[in-house]
Amino acid sequence: MSALVKDKFDKVPIVWIVNEAGHPYDKIKKKRGFENAELRPLTMSSINPLRPDRLTFDLAEGIVKYTQRDHYVLISGTPTVNMLAGILWLLQWGEMRLIQWNAINREYEVTTIELENFRQILKRQTALSSEGSS
Repeated sequence: MSALVKDKFDKVPIVWIVNEAGHPYDKIKKKRGFENAELRPLTMSSINPLRPDRLTFDLAEGIVKYTQRDHYVLISGTPTVNMLAGILWLLQWGEMRLIQWNAINREYEVTTIELENFRQILKRQTALSSEGSS
């Protein structure tokens, strides 16, 4: 195996936890490819979802300073915090490797979300809406 290919497979996944709240996040390590994942909190201090300006500033600072495009985002807890983190992540990187808990299957699932797909969906829906109102 070439060194380039070996480096790709040996890379430890970095998982950023939004709104860490003491859940058993280490269950992500049961998923293939995440056995050695490094779990890091994206929000570290007490947060107030009713103050989105301060929260947005803190999330943006963390995303810009510490994250990389190939890292993962594990959402947890307050929807406002997750939404703001997702928007900022997508604006910074253009895509997000989202990890979320599937309560029915009792496991984490990984999904990739791309900002450009959202733009295309909005563009198409805008065109369809314009056609329908004519």
